[in-house]
Parts: sequence; structure tokens; C-alpha cells
Amino acid sequence: MSRAHGGGEREFRPVSIAILTVSDSRDEHTDRSGHLLVERLTGAGHRLAEKLIVPDDVEITLRLDKGSSDIVLTLDGQTGLNITDKDVITVRRSDHPLNLILLPDRHYFDVLKAKLRWSGGRV
Repeated sequence: MSRAHGGGEREFRPVSIAILTVSDSRDEHTDRSGHLLVERLTGAGHRLAEKLIVPDDVEITLRLDKGSSDIVLTLDGQTGLNITDKDVITVRRSDHPLNLILLPDRHYFDVLKAKLRWSGGRV
């Protein structure tokens, strides 16, 4: 299957996506954004690799299976980092707060929708 992208044709390649909700106040029934992401990514032809809800203070260590290839880690939907089975990724709450800049004309889900080629309006 080919889709137009940036003025040229490119073959659509479904990807496996993991969804991680970090919250002390959400569970499987109240995680609406997690359910929406699953619905949208599978509807666009991608695969759900894993969906987890973890408490705010958890530390997560990720390691790829030996021989894994073509794996990209992205945290913001923008720039990806190629990782291999030799990389170890640890995610934990920082001792320092992160101040985010929100641009009035650019929304996270609009960027995500464009990158994953989702159609339809905002929810």
C-alpha cells in the first residue's frame, strides 16, 4: 500500500507502538486517553505492542531482545533515536520539574495525528 507523503509516494509500514500511562489516579477503566490512542493507532493499521498503566513513582528499565533491528525511541513524537539490543533505557521521575512550552497554534495530538497519518477531527 502506498500513501502520498510530503509530495512523494512512500510505502506504508505499520509500526509496533507501546502506550505507557504514568498516573496514580488512572486505571484500565478510567484511562480514556490510553484507550483513544489504542483505537486510533490500530485503526490506522499500526500494532499495539504493549499498554501499561504504572504509578507516578515507578522506575522502568527497557532492554530490546537480542538481534532486534529498526527500533526507534521517540518521547515527543518529533525526533527519534535509533536504539539497539546493547542499549538500556531507564525511565524515572526526575528530582527536577520540567516546564513545558505550549504553542497556541500547535497541539500534541495534531502532530501525532499527522505523523501516524490518522484522519478525522479532534476528540
